[in-house]
Amino acid sequence: MVDAARELGIPYLTLYAFSSENWGRPTTEVSFLMSLFHRYLITETKRLMKRDIRVVALGDTERLPPRVREALAETVAATRENHGMTVALALSYGGRQDIVNAARSIARAVADGALTPDQIDEQLVASELTTTGLPDPTC
Repeated sequence: MVDAARELGIPYLTLYAFSSENWGRPTTEVSFLMSLFHRYLITETKRLMKRDIRVVALGDTERLPPRVREALAETVAATRENHGMTVALALSYGGRQDIVNAARSIARAVADGALTPDQIDEQLVASELTTTGLPDPTC
C-alpha cells in the first residue's frame, strides 16, 4: 500500500494499524498483531529511508508493548528528515478519544486561566489533536 501510494505521488497516507478498540480483542490475537507490527518496523525502516518516506505515529503509543514502542520510536527518529511522503501510523488510536483528549487539554487551560472560552477556535482544537501538522483528510 505504501509503495503504491508513493508511486502515485500521494504525499500523505494514514494507515489505521490498530484502533484503541482493538485492545478488547483476545490476548493471543493482540500479541500476534503486535509481533507483526514489530517485525514490519524492524524490516522496513531501511526501505522507508531509501524511498524518502517519513513515519509519524498517532494515538496512545504508551499502550504498546515496550519492544514495539522502542522500534516505533527508532523508525520515527530515523525517518524524521524524509520528505518524499509521510505515512501516519494510527496505533491505539480512536478519533473520538483524540477529540476528548484535546477537549480536556483545552478545558484545563481555561480552568487555569491561560485561555478564555472565546479564544477557542478550530485552529486551537486542531493544534491539540495528535494529527496536528498533518493535512485534513480529503476524498
